[in-house]
Amino acid sequence: MINRDVMLGITTTGEGCLNMVLSAVLTAHSFPAEILILSEGALPNTDDFYFERLLDLARIIGITVTIVRAESKGIWYARNAVLFHCRYPKLWLLDDDVLPTMDCLTALTNVFKTVQAEKPKTAYAGAVKVDVANLRGYKDYSSERQSWPPKETASQNYFYIHFGSFSQIPLLSLDLGNAFLDVALLNAADVCFVPEDLEGIAHTRCGGEDAIFSLLCAKAGLSGVLIPAAESFHMEKPNLRFTNQTLRAGLIQAVKQIL
Repeated sequence: MINRDVMLGITTTGEGCLNMVLSAVLTAHSFPAEILILSEGALPNTDDFYFERLLDLARIIGITVTIVRAESKGIWYARNAVLFHCRYPKLWLLDDDVLPTMDCLTALTNVFKTVQAEKPKTAYAGAVKVDVANLRGYKDYSSERQSWPPKETASQNYFYIHFGSFSQIPLLSLDLGNAFLDVALLNAADVCFVPEDLEGIAHTRCGGEDAIFSLLCAKAGLSGVLIPAAESFHMEKPNLRFTNQTLRAGLIQAVKQIL
């Protein structure tokens, strides 16, 4: 089934596993109406045999694929470019190293619709996104399933067990590596990933746009949820894009400006 009101946006620098991501998306139980691939560097290799076949598969399913090359100005700007290009009510964001499960988009669309019927100011949903290997050395890393609902703050970084098909819980800080956004609500509240008064911070390329986006939503009276039935695997890139130190410094500066 094609979700006619959903666009999938994938940002890539060429370091990820784009073909694997597209394979997962195009063999799922439901599909976005369009896939936008935004490249911050060279365009994806259209001479690649399997990339060509994936484009053929998308055509057979009935999915429009758009490829855009943008100047490399950091992940903040890449996220914004995808948001500004979206002409659909809903935007599904995936990083180029995140593999969604077959039911991921189905869970996102179904649960998000149910949540918005009760809480119309819900602007985003986070899917579960678990690292397949602890390459960053997180002390709290685990690939084991955790009890639902979580005892502490909801996290997208764990698989859960014993949840219902429509389970969800408030999510205060979003991981945009696998996220579902209400474009109309964000536009109405003038919320994006690089507000004009934060552009100086954006130039640091520190990452952290996920947490800043969540804070901007909260400031605008918008909220989000974690949907445990929407699952994905984070493969990671060969070269880590930022360190904890640069992330922390950028976040501190940005939060000061927001507050």
